[in-house]
Amino acid sequence: PNIHITPNKKRGKKEHDSVVSRLRTLALVLYTDGSYINDKVGASAVTADSFITHRLYLSQALEVTVYAAELRRILLALEIVYKKDYKAVIVFINNQAAIRFVANLDS
Repeated sequence: PNIHITPNKKRGKKEHDSVVSRLRTLALVLYTDGSYINDKVGASAVTADSFITHRLYLSQALEVTVYAAELRRILLALEIVYKKDYKAVIVFINNQAAIRFVANLDS
């Protein structure tokens, strides 16, 4: 996979808008999120058009870290891709640690 991390939020927004405007009709665009709400850790993945959404509450915060939720959300996105067999996919993730972890799985 081609993995790209922008150096700052402003540039990230600009690059996001450019990529989505150019490739939205050619690729599945996904967004992911990991969260901590009401003492629970959760993960989600959603398509840009919100047509497909996967959400998962992982557990109480003491049992599962937010970082684990960040990684689980990437898996949720991949499950959407796998079920639909898309040829081109763009996944937007807002956690550099999770991105770097996944990028280094092959090494």
